[in-house]
Amino acid sequence: MAELEYNIKELRNLFESGIRLNNLKNESSPMHDVARECYNSLLLNNPVDNNFYKHMQISGFANHLNRAKADNKSKDLNVLNDVDYDILIDDGLISMNADNYITSKGEQFKLLTSYKRNNGLKLYQPYLKPTGRLSDVAVIHSVNPVGYKVMPDQTFSTSVMFADKYADNDLSCNLVIVDIGERANVSISEFVQSKNGAKIIKVLYLVREGATLNIEREYDITNKEDSMSILESNFIQFPGSTLNINTISEGNKYNQDLMFLDVYKNCNTNVKGSHYLYDNYKNNSVVNVHHKGPNSTSKVDVRSVLEDNSYSSFLGEIKVDKTAEGVDADLKNKNLLCSSEATAFTEPQLDINTKEIACSHGCTISNINKEHLYYLNSRGIDNVAGGDIIKQCFLTQ
Repeated sequence: MAELEYNIKELRNLFESGIRLNNLKNESSPMHDVARECYNSLLLNNPVDNNFYKHMQISGFANHLNRAKADNKSKDLNVLNDVDYDILIDDGLISMNADNYITSKGEQFKLLTSYKRNNGLKLYQPYLKPTGRLSDVAVIHSVNPVGYKVMPDQTFSTSVMFADKYADNDLSCNLVIVDIGERANVSISEFVQSKNGAKIIKVLYLVREGATLNIEREYDITNKEDSMSILESNFIQFPGSTLNINTISEGNKYNQDLMFLDVYKNCNTNVKGSHYLYDNYKNNSVVNVHHKGPNSTSKVDVRSVLEDNSYSSFLGEIKVDKTAEGVDADLKNKNLLCSSEATAFTEPQLDINTKEIACSHGCTISNINKEHLYYLNSRGIDNVAGGDIIKQCFLTQ
């Protein structure tokens, strides 16, 4: 097959064409059944037309031309080296740095891959039902589901790269499962690599009962002028679990960082985001916290500084079920506009179905306070340095 050009809107007509082995075409895939469900849903409604994306400038991603080739893929030797990361995930593959592979009696940690017998990946299908969003494309079109599992009662730290090391311009899709065992205490440093082209990553995190998961997520600041990425994270917090997420980025040509969290009883949830945007870079953030059980807390604080012609959108939702009494939820999104050409859009949503809670939100768009700048001037700090101090304080306070 010669090189084939297509955009994401046309891809639904090509899933079964043979341009790529995927979960839909491969009937032996552990995700074949749910891939078929997502495919049938996508045939009815193309996700790029979903009103969910109305403020995310989705047209740039939707119209991007991906190029598929029949030739075998080769590694791009010019991209970031992966030796500093314990786990490498790239287009249906997962591998472990041999020097850092941790084994112990009782098996503290293991990789989840389709190539191993009795991998258990099929059991995760109920968590991956159609959403009507572009993450469904990752469920359908990833080569294989991959992931890793931490055993119960373990204390574990690791670093993960969501890589894009192949020398091609085709769409990259990844479907990843992260399963944190009961009462485990896990810290993960995640790095999302940027490279010329488009990619969609869907990650399902299961934080089992009594477990703690800490995530530090950082987006690559090199090659971002040509990188277009969608990363959707779905978190299931079992009773008594704790989840802490901190995301840092400078945006890229097009970026979505979407988080959907199902929170059950007696859980703690903290989500922070710091985005410094400039030039024409874009970042779209979504944090959707659904409290399904009582006596849980959630704190969301996402901030953006925007310069030049950059663009930011934020969609935040706190939903509290009728049975989720005793919930304490707080949602904040703050944006500092440092240019008249920059654009920030913020939309908070509250869906509260019980009175026995404490819930608050605050979303703002502001400019640099001239009184703050004057105060720094009076201490001998010029406007440029003073502006940098104010921006840094805004992102980190």
